[in-house]
Amino acid sequence: MRRILIVGTERMKPKKRSSGFTLVELLITLVILVVLTTIAIPSFADIIRNNRVTGQSNELLALMWLARSEAVKRRVDVTVLISLPASGGWTGVVCPHPLDPPGTTLTVAQTIDACNAALIRRSNYEGGAVEISASTSIGTPPFFFRFDELGRISQAPASPLVLQHENCAAPRTHRRELAFTASGTMSISSEVCQ
Repeated sequence: MRRILIVGTERMKPKKRSSGFTLVELLITLVILVVLTTIAIPSFADIIRNNRVTGQSNELLALMWLARSEAVKRRVDVTVLISLPASGGWTGVVCPHPLDPPGTTLTVAQTIDACNAALIRRSNYEGGAVEISASTSIGTPPFFFRFDELGRISQAPASPLVLQHENCAAPRTHRRELAFTASGTMSISSEVCQ
């Protein structure tokens, strides 16, 4: 018997595929990674700025609430002193309000010295990422807030204390306003940068 060999009818074995990435797959992955990174980094920086402002405004509000509760608990006037060092940041001090000598009023320096001697709490924030400001109705730094024995603010500011990030620009909300009422209640509101 004769055998006839037909070319191409034998089953061909598949080539062994090497494991790994092709150059095209690697380039597509890198392009996607670059696009996602350029979108995510500005958003992440925005979140960090917002968290800095939120954290510092909450700390400042906590100082105020502490002063109010200490005034009620101790049955004495309590002062919150907020100073802005030249190096940036802010310092908040809570202390019993120093008594003014009869017929006189303590100077700012005397009040600060008296507060440091009878300190209840101090909070320091260094660096200038968050700025504190206020309208002229509160005055210029250092800012004084005084709570009486009933928890009311005896030196009630007419306008809110403002904290905002140094890179604050509209339409972002890296600005917080701490509002005070004469009854001693306080609140924080998130505002658009100005």
